Amino acid sequence: MKYLAEHIRVLLYNGDMDLSCNFLGTQKVLQSHNWRGHGWADAARGLWKAGDDGDVAGAYQTLDNGKFSFLTVHKSGHLVPMDRPDVALDIVTRFISNRSFMDVALPSDGAYLEELRALRNEEAHEQHDDDDETPKHDHHDSILAPSAGVNNQAHEMGVSAKDSMSFVFGLLTGVVVLYLGQRTCAQTNRGRVGSTGGSPVTSYGGV
Repeated sequence: MKYLAEHIRVLLYNGDMDLSCNFLGTQKVLQSHNWRGHGWADAARGLWKAGDDGDVAGAYQTLDNGKFSFLTVHKSGHLVPMDRPDVALDIVTRFISNRSFMDVALPSDGAYLEELRALRNEEAHEQHDDDDETPKHDHHDSILAPSAGVNNQAHEMGVSAKDSMSFVFGLLTGVVVLYLGQRTCAQTNRGRVGSTGGSPVTSYGGV
């Protein structure tokens, strides 16, 4: 087996629409095993172009300088030669002639994860620096720039003041109406006293 692993190239392939041998199951098996000391997370990744239109035909992963590889064939079921004959021909031709399927290189899973961790650490470091550089507001700043809660309280106080003004205006209107009514009644009584020649009489019943 060691001799075979060193001198025999191995290529696995699955159609991405294969319901009999799903490509996700193949990837799961590959991720749980090593090839000559290499983990599948370190496999080189890329896109493979083939077919009559030269479009992306699938995804390619390989270990040990192409000794162990896996192809995912796009738009194909279990029978790749029947579903994608032009692509199947390209697979056989490249494998026999020992040509790489790496037409567009992509970072490996391990490299991608390391880059993602580094990016997150950098963002966390920048956030920490921003927090340190944020100026601290003192009491005078809080007076000049009140918080949202203070603004809400002021708004509520403004609404209460408006209600109070409406109440005062109504109260003053009632007082004015009462005063005018009493004044009109007094003038009416004085007119009645003058017409009868008697002493002033306060009357509220029209007597």
